[in-house]
Amino acid sequence: MTVGASGATQGYSQWPETLGFAALGDAALMRHFGDVARREYRATGIHMALSPQADLFTEPRWPRGTGTFGANADLARTMVQAYVAGFQGGDRALARDGVATVVKHWVGYGANPQGFDGHNYYGRLAVHDNATLKTHITPFLGAFAAGVAGVMPTYDIISGPTVAGKPLEPVAAGYNAQLLGLLRKDYAYKGLVLSDWGITRDCTPACRAPSQPQTPNEIAMPWGWKTSPRRSAMPRRCTPGSTSSAA
Repeated sequence: MTVGASGATQGYSQWPETLGFAALGDAALMRHFGDVARREYRATGIHMALSPQADLFTEPRWPRGTGTFGANADLARTMVQAYVAGFQGGDRALARDGVATVVKHWVGYGANPQGFDGHNYYGRLAVHDNATLKTHITPFLGAFAAGVAGVMPTYDIISGPTVAGKPLEPVAAGYNAQLLGLLRKDYAYKGLVLSDWGITRDCTPACRAPSQPQTPNEIAMPWGWKTSPRRSAMPRRCTPGSTSSAA
């Protein structure tokens, strides 16, 4: 279990992880799961799911890979679309008796060097180029086609790609006007943008000390910067802008 990134539950029907569904490659079964889970969620008063995880599992050391649909972008797109349709109860929009889904994490999560996770200070940087970023966007297209209700930005600072010919600002996606603009303008997404719970939490000395045991309260994803991370700037709390924080 990765502190701040994993959890366990009981009392609901048991199914494979999404990586297992990807191995089966059966979109109809994926949608059936979503439909069953939707009814269970609604029966217990849950109206929103912080899923599916549309990230690509391109780094095999990454601890959150089992929550993805693997490394095949086209397969992930198909499975994400089926998942969202099953949970939301409709092919193109949230139905009255559906569960709103929040697809995550926009975009490029899981490509962190050495498999480090973006929840952690030492894993806050992910490396892409324009081609790989486009590949990591592909699974989200399935969510958009199914009328996904929400999108959660990634925690990472994405370095390497350009948007409209300009390098990405070295801040995490929840603060990144370019990545959020790409979502809103280029992909015409009109739904909810929901930031991670820890986006406004300062990264304390305990947060910046990977050698120390960390509790969920010591996990933070502010990753806004006064200067470039190449100049060893310390993280600070920033204004999230167009995202809404659940902190």
